[in-house]
Amino acid sequence: MIAQLMEKHKLQSPLPSLSFPRDLIENESGVGVYYNQDEGQEMMTGFNDIVSGLKKKGINLTEDEEKGIRSFIWSDSISPKFVKRLVQEYGYESIESAFLIRGSHQESHLEYLLRRYKGAYYRNRYPCVALL
Repeated sequence: MIAQLMEKHKLQSPLPSLSFPRDLIENESGVGVYYNQDEGQEMMTGFNDIVSGLKKKGINLTEDEEKGIRSFIWSDSISPKFVKRLVQEYGYESIESAFLIRGSHQESHLEYLLRRYKGAYYRNRYPCVALL
């Protein structure tokens, strides 16, 4: 079966040829990868600090964890869906803590931050078309 597919598509190897930057492969601070159907594949480094900070539910975050969480929200290359996926698993209390939001924990705080820093994902976007 594999041999037939390789012959049909004129492939040299049954494995896909993927190339990643050496910085990404040798990264020791963790790499987060998320596949978003609308945007494609999203990758980021420094993922260990983000996950460990989110697991703490906003209590006793280290400076690195706070910076990681803030950069996760500020990043233009990370979609709201990626953020919501992590929030679904770990909660949003640490995000509120990293942004110094005090008081009762509300999901509306997360929505505000996402719309403020990731507003481009909520606007109408049109495909790029070139007329020849």
